[in-house]
Amino acid sequence: MDKKTSDKLLKKISKLQEQIALFRNKLNEAKKENRLLQRDLKQLQELIEKLPGWFVLLQDEKVILTNRKILHDLGFEQNEVIGRPFLDFVHSDYIKQVKKRYKQHIKGEPVPDAYDLVLVNKEGEKIGCETRMEKIRYRGRRAFAVTMTPLDTRRQDERERLEAEKGRLIAQFSCGMTQQLNTCLDIINKGLTQETTSRENDPFLSELIKVKLWHERLVSLLQHLHGQEALDNGIVVDLAHVVEEARKTAESWAKTGTHKKGSHIQIKTFLRSSPPIRGNPDQIKDAIAFIITNAIEAIPMDGSVFVTAEESGGLAYLFIQDNGTGISPENMERILDPFFTTKNDNHLGVGFTIADAIIKRHGGRIEVMSTLGQGTTVSVQLPIAKSQSPSKTPPPGKVLKGAHVMIVAEEDGIRDLLSQVFITKGAKVTRPIAISKALRQIQKGKVDLVVVDLEGMSSHGIKWIEEITHIDPGLPVACIPSQRGNLEDEKGVLELSNNLILVKRPIETNSLLQVVSEKIANYRFKKTP
Repeated sequence: MDKKTSDKLLKKISKLQEQIALFRNKLNEAKKENRLLQRDLKQLQELIEKLPGWFVLLQDEKVILTNRKILHDLGFEQNEVIGRPFLDFVHSDYIKQVKKRYKQHIKGEPVPDAYDLVLVNKEGEKIGCETRMEKIRYRGRRAFAVTMTPLDTRRQDERERLEAEKGRLIAQFSCGMTQQLNTCLDIINKGLTQETTSRENDPFLSELIKVKLWHERLVSLLQHLHGQEALDNGIVVDLAHVVEEARKTAESWAKTGTHKKGSHIQIKTFLRSSPPIRGNPDQIKDAIAFIITNAIEAIPMDGSVFVTAEESGGLAYLFIQDNGTGISPENMERILDPFFTTKNDNHLGVGFTIADAIIKRHGGRIEVMSTLGQGTTVSVQLPIAKSQSPSKTPPPGKVLKGAHVMIVAEEDGIRDLLSQVFITKGAKVTRPIAISKALRQIQKGKVDLVVVDLEGMSSHGIKWIEEITHIDPGLPVACIPSQRGNLEDEKGVLELSNNLILVKRPIETNSLLQVVSEKIANYRFKKTP
């Protein structure tokens, strides 16, 4: 190779080396920028995860960033959402509204600070939320930060605030009333002391004694409301014993009360679980007795009140269920208000309020589920005493934790009761709005148990169970026959599959949980390769 050719090659090599060095510098700069972007993105993600509620970042009308909470609550994975149009997740009735708001933001026109919106989760169910949208710059381009608060959360926060304020006012009122009544009692007691020796058989004196006893009872009730009675946290009591005493008390109150003469009300208890609870047994007994009495009074003539108990997650659950007239939606909002009553006789209207105050003072809570004309279920939750020894037999909650339970029921009361029972055991509960979507979920093997209430479903309920057993013969299905169903219908349902569970009315939750837990355990074992 001559010198001229060699020089040319050396020049080319030198230029290539310069270009390589230049590209290497650019690559290093790009890597540095990428690291900075990744750091900024990580910080941004950490920031939005701390935001309350849901967060979505939109650019070109598409989702480019979300927090984990909205993904979890709507049931999506991140790769199912990122890059898709936001309108894909908006209910069809609200798409026009979202487009309008979007255009108003782009044009800089005034828009409401917050407005209601309905999204659709992965199961096709509607979820309402309060929405706020702000125009921002993201990576040098226009974007929209959308924050959303599920309406259930907003309502719950507002409800808790109102309940706290209501509790404060009740305590203040009852405390003032107690002071006034105690003053009256002092006057009555002085009068009785002076008159007792000289007028033993005087009718006026006997009436005065009745007034004194009534005042003492009223003072005791008011002390329940503002918490002046001492709470004995050192006593561990057996729940079954307290319930039995409450049953006797409620029956006694009902006999001396204003319930219709000639009516026949049965109180049936199914306490297969009787965990120890800590507190004042007399107060807890009174609280349960008030609830049972309300259940008795809700039944027009003949009927039954069912009391069942179970335990889960360190809590004792007591369910008081009646087949009475039920509670209207407008009255449900006021059921815990003091002195509220729908009865036109001499009812004070403080039973539920006192029961709620007592249970809260013991670290528990009361929930009421009712449908007008279909009866009421009251759930009482109380913490189990920590001194109890652990159960040797694994509870149903161990099997049901994380299980996917699908509930199909026309009656709101039954649907809500069953949902709560399974949720307390850690199960994920879905209530499908479309049978076709429910069947697709079953086909994909994403369901561990189906509960079907045939009340109000006519013959298509049986047909739907047939479809389920055809898709997955091993899937456990709990069937609740119609109240008007006959024995032949029940036999026909059981013949569809060996994994069908016939649930008798009234529903015994402990028995139901035990049976379905065994079925689910067997079902999972057979599915395991």
